[in-house]
Amino acid sequence: MSDPRVKWIFETSSSAVAGTNGESGKKGSIQTSCCTSDDGVVFFGCEDMYVYGVDTRDGSRKWRYLTNGPISSSPVVCETSDNVYVGSWDGYLYALTKVSGSVRWKFMTGSQIWSTPAVSPDGKYVYVGSNDCYMYCIDAAKGSLKWKFKSGGQIYSSPIVSQTKLFFGCCDKNFYALDLSSGKERWRFETGGEICGSPSIRHLGGSQGAVYFGSGDGAFYALYYDGRQRWKLELGSPVNGRPCMGSNGDMYIGTQGGFIYGIRIRNLRSQDPTLPPTPEIKWKYRTGKPVESSLCISEVYNCVYCGCNDKFLYALSTEDGTLTWKTPTIEEVGGGACLSPDGSGVIVGSGDILYCLRNELKVKKKSPKKKKSPEK
Repeated sequence: MSDPRVKWIFETSSSAVAGTNGESGKKGSIQTSCCTSDDGVVFFGCEDMYVYGVDTRDGSRKWRYLTNGPISSSPVVCETSDNVYVGSWDGYLYALTKVSGSVRWKFMTGSQIWSTPAVSPDGKYVYVGSNDCYMYCIDAAKGSLKWKFKSGGQIYSSPIVSQTKLFFGCCDKNFYALDLSSGKERWRFETGGEICGSPSIRHLGGSQGAVYFGSGDGAFYALYYDGRQRWKLELGSPVNGRPCMGSNGDMYIGTQGGFIYGIRIRNLRSQDPTLPPTPEIKWKYRTGKPVESSLCISEVYNCVYCGCNDKFLYALSTEDGTLTWKTPTIEEVGGGACLSPDGSGVIVGSGDILYCLRNELKVKKKSPKKKKSPEK
């Protein structure tokens, strides 16, 4: 580890101890985003068919669980149930214990799961899309089906939960809103391209809110909770990542065209029709190749972090998009980064390596030179 930015690395292919449920016998790259728990463990899936739990302090393995297919679905942790939920190409949604990685239950869908699960605010239900075109609602305690909804295409997009609705995009070019309790369609909004990326939401006060997502048609959309278009921003190339939001309302997104954008919304909370909310590009940064991954943000360091197909992880200033630092990775970065629980590290997967990168580098102070005593 010659790069001083690297705190530790974890290699999936050289993980020496066998998993409790067997060996996959395969190498694979990390294409999922990471998530962390309150007790300092980072969770991620890999194309070697394993789900991993790794200690964020030193990169040591806590556990791993072998599924029966590669994993493109990013895990999500629920602190209420102490479960980690993740889908696999074997068609199952898994509920694993956060502490040991043992399986609590698994639920079979009709095809591969690439979508990242979402959990209801009370932790009682898990929602996930499948390549069989269905969105599923699963009882988190029993692993049984509550409802399922048939869309018009494969679902790569990860769902997101508001107070009463479930939102997700679909390969049929539609963005859907379902009733959270019944799974019935509330509305759909048609775009000009497949929606592979995942949405973000922002509460705007009272019962009002907005949901934000990108599309294969090269546009970035904002819709009100009732399905009305709030605004649309043309970015010129497909948007596959989840929008990242700052507390001041600014948003950050990457595109297939190789740009990372900082976007500011004028009149963010305006209810005045003469002063509509309007997006404007605050800054844009050109990378070497397409950006497939979602971004994450640190408001302590005022940086937004993004992996790229040019084999770099970038840290950019949230204010003006200038490069704070960048670090080479072993392969392309397909999954999103996450912050370590204390915020001091950025964790991201590339190839068969999980990296923890330091936000700050300690500069060794040079000891002052000793003054020569005058000759007598």
